[in-house]
Amino acid sequence: MSDTKFSESEVGSPFGAWGTGCRTLCGLPHGDGSLLTPLGDVGKAVLERRNRASDESPSLTQRLVPRGPRSLQAFVPPNPLQLDGRRILQAANIFLSSRAISFATGLEVTCPGNSRCVYALHFVHSGALKESSMSPNLREHLTICDTPTKEESTLLSLRLEEYNQHETNGRIHFPGTQEPGLSFDLAVRGPDGSVVGGINVSSVLGVMWLEVLWTSEAYRGRGIASWLILEAERIAHEAGCVGAGTWTFNWQGASFYPRIGYDLNGVYDGYPRGMTEHVLSKRLPSPSDIQETVALRAAQNRKSGLELISRPTRDEMQIVHRGLHSHCIAHIEAGEDYRGAQVRLILRDGRGELAGGLSASTPVRVLALEEIWIAEQFRGQGYGRRLIEAVEHVARSRGCIAVQGSCLSFQTPGFFHAIGYEPFGRVDVYPDDVWEDLLIRRL
Repeated sequence: MSDTKFSESEVGSPFGAWGTGCRTLCGLPHGDGSLLTPLGDVGKAVLERRNRASDESPSLTQRLVPRGPRSLQAFVPPNPLQLDGRRILQAANIFLSSRAISFATGLEVTCPGNSRCVYALHFVHSGALKESSMSPNLREHLTICDTPTKEESTLLSLRLEEYNQHETNGRIHFPGTQEPGLSFDLAVRGPDGSVVGGINVSSVLGVMWLEVLWTSEAYRGRGIASWLILEAERIAHEAGCVGAGTWTFNWQGASFYPRIGYDLNGVYDGYPRGMTEHVLSKRLPSPSDIQETVALRAAQNRKSGLELISRPTRDEMQIVHRGLHSHCIAHIEAGEDYRGAQVRLILRDGRGELAGGLSASTPVRVLALEEIWIAEQFRGQGYGRRLIEAVEHVARSRGCIAVQGSCLSFQTPGFFHAIGYEPFGRVDVYPDDVWEDLLIRRL
């Protein structure tokens, strides 16, 4: 294995905390400062979303990790590339504090100095392989960097958005048109005018996902949560949604949702100390059934002096977020970071341009995969596997004990199965024969 030198810009640094940087899109600069990739409507939407996120504190969700469009992968399962009947071996060298391990050969060598976390990918090919038969990309030096620029992080999300829009004929956020799809808030005021409950939802491919749900402890057991959910289902159904889903912990609503028609799809048990996360979904009933149930529940609650707010203010929703935050803190072991830190890895080609990447976070000792994308010309060559191996190493170094992810059927779930991820359930309320695998890997 040849020695490899890295410039200062290629040497990684410790990962930053959740929400640090990576929020502004100004295009990927070319040599003369011009935009390498012009922004279309999708790019502008990503820009607006990230700029909004930079101005606000991270929203609390019912899950520990915001879902967005769930685990949006865009690559194909890695297969050995055959050229002239000969295999191109891919050697991935992970440079750690003082040594490197070659996956292709199993050799272990000492690296000079005590470098920080740096990753490099090299190609090794048979001497009999004709140079002319190789793609120019296969001769390039590819690096994995853990300090992506803001432009690279935003461009990664943009490329992923483009892939999912293409694979779903522009319906990935239906009935909305951009992330987070159909998104709205509802809240309930008590007899004294104070906010005693609230909900926030998003949508993916015609399925409404409950992102935030909270009711004041003094008002629990009075039907406020089911009232909010039923009204959200009514609005979503009228907009075109065919199903609804949620993730909830064993100390939240695991026993509540089945009572209002949700079916259990899977239980994630990769958290420490027996904490579990339950995934539930339902097909939305007919509009007449929803409206009848909502009307009955509304009449009962109005007698108790409760009022449903269809357009709560930001301050009112902040009360909901703070209430949920306090509820989470009360049930998480002291010292555990339930939000986790953000992890971003970027794959660059020999020209320093974005060739792939992933993002994840590490709440409560779990690595939650959020995004992973590989440029089309590099798919099927093992780069997705190398990115996963690299981020899993980071997760272990942070004390994580398992990985959590999900993958829609058009996002090649077979890739994850091939590298040791096991399904713990499946969500199948999406239209057009689309389904979502729920994945776990224990570290």
